[in-house]
Amino acid sequence: MGWIAAAVLGVALFFCPLAVLGQLPPEREPDVVLLRDGKRVECVVVSISNEVLYYNVVGRDGLQQVGLHRVMTIAFGAPRVDVLAQAKMQADEKRQAEATRQAEEAERKAKEEARLAEERRQAEKAAEEERIAEEVRRAAAKREAQKAEAEQKAKEEAEQKEVVAAQETGKGNAVVPAQIASGESWKDVVVTKDEADVKGMLFVDKYDLTLTQSSNWSRAKSDEMELGATIQLQKRAVQRRATHLLIKEVEFKRTYGEPPSIHIVGEAYRKRN
Repeated sequence: MGWIAAAVLGVALFFCPLAVLGQLPPEREPDVVLLRDGKRVECVVVSISNEVLYYNVVGRDGLQQVGLHRVMTIAFGAPRVDVLAQAKMQADEKRQAEATRQAEEAERKAKEEARLAEERRQAEKAAEEERIAEEVRRAAAKREAQKAEAEQKAKEEAEQKEVVAAQETGKGNAVVPAQIASGESWKDVVVTKDEADVKGMLFVDKYDLTLTQSSNWSRAKSDEMELGATIQLQKRAVQRRATHLLIKEVEFKRTYGEPPSIHIVGEAYRKRN
């Protein structure tokens, strides 16, 4: 109850000389102490400690005391002031202010947490939408690639059938020279006999041909025959969009009474993108 002592200390010291005798100045009304048992005491309050109220009853000598736990209110005369009620009101106001502050702080924290949670939710939503969009893009690109590959394969197969039909004759696997590729594009097909040159490339097709010379070529040399046969394979390979031609086998045949022929085996390859 130190705050009560601080509140009344000035009053008690001011009236101390008269309070000791239990007397009041004419202009001051007595203090009134209302106890919890209903008893009303008119007195002069001398001092208040943490646990005890000291006072003098008006008109009597001798210092009296009463425990503060028995005191309900103290009203000082001229003017009357209910110290306990005022102190209680101030304490209530302080508690209310602290409760308000805590409530505002809790509300601020709740709003901040809600804001952060919303930001996380929006970020996760955006990431999920981007992931789905990426999957859709990849699936569409895959479908387009598969479609283009299927179309290209069908085109190549059709072209290959046309090439074979144009070159085949009614005599076994004998073939005659034919213009398979237009222009000079077949010259871009690289010819090699070293498998290392096509390592890692995409296999396109295999060719197994026997070319028979016409009577006009009866005196042709073997290297000229091989060159002609290789050109035939180059022209076939370019139709399949091949970039390299690997010659696997070359065999010359000269039968008495028959025009010479050449058997050639080659494989077409394409560089990977």
